[in-house]
Amino acid sequence: MKRCTMARITVIPDDDWDGDLGELYPRVVDRSYGRVDHILAIHSLSPRSMAAHQSL
Repeated sequence: MKRCTMARITVIPDDDWDGDLGELYPRVVDRSYGRVDHILAIHSLSPRSMAAHQSL
C-alpha cells in the first residue's frame, strides 16, 4: 500500500484503501466531492481510531 504525505502527516490515499479501511470508506467519503476529508484521512493509518471517531 502506498502512502502520501499531507501537511507533514502521512496518510494512505483513499483510493488505496482496502481491508478495514475499505469497509470504512462508504461511511467517511464526502459524497459531494467523492473524496475523504483531510481530517478523517489522518486516521487512515489506524482504522480502529477512524472507527472510534465515526462512532462519536
